Amino acid sequence: MSALPVPPPRISEKPILVATGITKKFGGLAAVDRVDLSILSGEILGVLGPNGAGKTTFVNCMTGLDKPTAGSIVFDGQDITKTPSYRIGHLGMARTFQVVKPLRQLTVRENVATGAMFGARGRERSAAQARAYADEVLDRVHLADLRDRAATELTIPDLKRLELAKALAMDPRLLFLDEVMAGLNQSEIEKAMELILSINRSGVTIFVIEHVMKAIMGISDRLVVLHYGRKIAEGLPKEIVESPAVIEAYLGERFAQRAQAAGVEGALFVPSGEFRKAPPAAAAQALLEVKGLSSGYGEVQILRDVSLEVKEKEIVALIGANGAGKTTLLWTISRLLQPMAGSVRFAGVDITAARPDEIVAAGVVHVPQGRRLFAGLTVKENLMQGVYLRRDTAKIASDLERVYALLPRLAERADQLAGRLSGGEQQMCAIGRGLMSRPRLLIIDELSLGLAPLVVDSLLALITQINEEGTTVLLVEQDVQVALEHAHRGYVLETGRIVQTGPAAELLDDPGIRQAYLGL
Repeated sequence: MSALPVPPPRISEKPILVATGITKKFGGLAAVDRVDLSILSGEILGVLGPNGAGKTTFVNCMTGLDKPTAGSIVFDGQDITKTPSYRIGHLGMARTFQVVKPLRQLTVRENVATGAMFGARGRERSAAQARAYADEVLDRVHLADLRDRAATELTIPDLKRLELAKALAMDPRLLFLDEVMAGLNQSEIEKAMELILSINRSGVTIFVIEHVMKAIMGISDRLVVLHYGRKIAEGLPKEIVESPAVIEAYLGERFAQRAQAAGVEGALFVPSGEFRKAPPAAAAQALLEVKGLSSGYGEVQILRDVSLEVKEKEIVALIGANGAGKTTLLWTISRLLQPMAGSVRFAGVDITAARPDEIVAAGVVHVPQGRRLFAGLTVKENLMQGVYLRRDTAKIASDLERVYALLPRLAERADQLAGRLSGGEQQMCAIGRGLMSRPRLLIIDELSLGLAPLVVDSLLALITQINEEGTTVLLVEQDVQVALEHAHRGYVLETGRIVQTGPAAELLDDPGIRQAYLGL
């Protein structure tokens, strides 16, 4: 293991956590392979690596959700290798999860109070004390005004803060953050960085996994890079940025070459769609027509008089800030939500009042945000969920082979449980499941959420390929530049209304769009 650099004054030279030879195997697959890692008390340790590198599995081992196949874990001088997760939490270790799953039936305050009742280091609280402490934590993460709201009403940034608040309520000394900035825009990322730094300054040691490169470089004292379950680099942020091996492992050879060609300092910062603009689509008939659509949740109206169209064989990007109503629009098109007003037509047929299964049968297939796989089923079993309405059974086997050809990683993982896949592999599986339904229109909500740039690049190449083969795509994507570089046209949604539309290339070059959504 390489020598640690001399720490800043706030950081102790004594490690709070020492992991030695950590290995975790699932069958014959080593998700983590002989990793040695130390975290100094008081530091922020950033962990990088492509999806599937073993980052979350490593955290699962540290926090007791998975037991390592080999190796040892010492926390604050105590061996916790075989300690149950709830006891590890009491010792002073807490974590957030990559996929945010609040207790949906509870309010924001109740979600946080649940963790506050069983704080670390024996600080158990009564229900009243837990609610009071939850209010303190919510104020700290800027959610105090939403304490009485249902967790289901929160936007992505607020859900991320709620996930952080639940962990902080456990009074941790060591906090593991698993992609808390995924899906945030630039302004929200900056606020998240400030919050993480303030938590660290209050005395909490932080281990942070993140794909938002500028963020993790900006907050980390030291970085570790994992690739295929092994530690391939460790050092200061500047050393990691300039490492050719890390650039190639994390972003791929093409990204390194692209950065060199562009003369960009720090190749890790090159956006995944650099230099690309999709050519205009050939003139075609409208496949999807949305007119005057209004929708929401109960009495809360989100969409107001939304109209758009998607033509045959187009890729159309739907962009907008968090909370703009993008997911609500997709849910309403798929009839997971009932519209308040307006109409939806597909291939000339009014589907406004159709059932969700009738929507799928018509050829509209929705790949939801968060993937929504069956964790206890294998990859193949998840893929086969996409054929439940099909009657052409003779063609299903060939379609499965086509999906495996398009996404070879799924063929390799066919018999592995979906819950054991990396974030990128789960997104591949969700798209593959959608393709098994033979869609005419594929709707994808937040393709890149929580994924490494190299994985995003490969998925975008896949989307382009299936579009060229005849599938129309409606793409919701938080990374505006990525979305517009791969789309033919775009719509901008703001506070539930369409405020701008046009060819994607024009929107990409529009100073107002770039300033509002790209921060450039």
